[in-house]
Amino acid sequence: MLTFSIKPAPPFRLDLTVSALRRLPLNAIDRWDGLTYRRTLVINGSPAEVSVVQTGPVERPAISVDVDGLRDSSLNRTAVKSALERLLGLDIELAEFYAMASAHRKLGSLARRFIGVKPPRFSSVFEAALNGIACQQLSLAVGIHLLNRICAAYGPEFKQTHAFPGPSDLAGDNFKRLRGLGYSERKSRNILKLSNEVSGGAFDIEGVSRLDDGAAMARLLEVQGGRAAKAAGEHDGELDLSIVGAEVDEEVEHEVDD
Repeated sequence: MLTFSIKPAPPFRLDLTVSALRRLPLNAIDRWDGLTYRRTLVINGSPAEVSVVQTGPVERPAISVDVDGLRDSSLNRTAVKSALERLLGLDIELAEFYAMASAHRKLGSLARRFIGVKPPRFSSVFEAALNGIACQQLSLAVGIHLLNRICAAYGPEFKQTHAFPGPSDLAGDNFKRLRGLGYSERKSRNILKLSNEVSGGAFDIEGVSRLDDGAAMARLLEVQGGRAAKAAGEHDGELDLSIVGAEVDEEVEHEVDD
């Protein structure tokens, strides 16, 4: 068991930030029981369950981190800390935002109501891209059901929980298996095409986050044929790729059986 603490940049509220990350309570990847945030992550090649509890107040925040499945080492500690900083925005300073918001009556009221929420991010650009593919032209609820299914079917397992699958977990599979999970044929083929290219080294998808918006959009469109890359910037820091994707899928919600 690996246990340590982190002091996020104040102000910070774990409950609000996890709510923003989860989007809906049916999210089985990012789990929340009202006190503890849990997620299974692959850390240095090994799946492990990370549990996070807030132990300090909003203005002097601290979180306690327990990791089941990893031995205590500086390498593992650094990797888990980095993953949580990305997922929960722990090191993001929002003082300038709060100062700006305070000058606006309505925005200031919202900022005060939700003080402590941090802008979350997906664990990787690949996860962001798969979220874009799964949720495109469907309700968020249906999209998250699809993501739960792909995680359970392909994600590395730890004690009956699953990490989000990486490109190598999906590469080389038959699209019919994804069709069986409720994905349309187009979504299935797009997911496998992206996974194969990333896993095979033809596309450095994580490098997209280092590009400016124009270059990132062009690269994603090149790989995905202009269909499903549009949401790769959702929850992904400085990227704003919401306008990518001139072509869209035509499936509707009833394609997915609850």
